[in-house]
Amino acid sequence: MIRINLLQFRSARTKENIRRQLSISVLVVIMTLVSLFGIYLLLNSQIDDLNSRIKITTAELEKYDKINRKSKRSRRSWTPSTRKWTSSGSLRPTATSRSC
Repeated sequence: MIRINLLQFRSARTKENIRRQLSISVLVVIMTLVSLFGIYLLLNSQIDDLNSRIKITTAELEKYDKINRKSKRSRRSWTPSTRKWTSSGSLRPTATSRSC
């Protein structure tokens, strides 16, 4: 029987398999890093959007608080004038005290 020496062929194949596995591993690591960077950018833009919405909402809240305080002040100033009207209403002459 003829024996063929295949050791060089087998060693070349194993080296090629190692290179392939190494390149696939490096590619997976690179793709993972790229996807993590993309997710970071996405979340960072969402955080910026939410921060801007918070600023806008805070500004609106301050505006409405100012209007509310102004309204409360006007209600406080309105109350004494209504009391004056009620007190002057009791000074009106009644029907029995009229002279005809």
